[in-house]
Amino acid sequence: LKRQRKGTNNSNNSTRRIEVIDEVFEVAEMLHDLLFPLQNCGKEVMATQSAIFAMCENWWHGNFDDKELFVTQLIPLLLVKSLEDTAQKND
Repeated sequence: LKRQRKGTNNSNNSTRRIEVIDEVFEVAEMLHDLLFPLQNCGKEVMATQSAIFAMCENWWHGNFDDKELFVTQLIPLLLVKSLEDTAQKND
């Protein structure tokens, strides 16, 4: 993921974005990067993967800086999950 520099003004977005400290961004980035590897780990990690999904969604809805970086793996995985035979109605 490539993070925008602080102080960069995004003229395409009139809504104010919420800045986060670098350490929080780095943890969120590491968790986001685990989404695809966790896909192959079986049912044991489904709760962890769901928690990371929720974190990415909350980052997006919370309008935090660089929110678009946290959907690059989220959207394809949610689509795959929704198409699986074991998908639940809320998937």
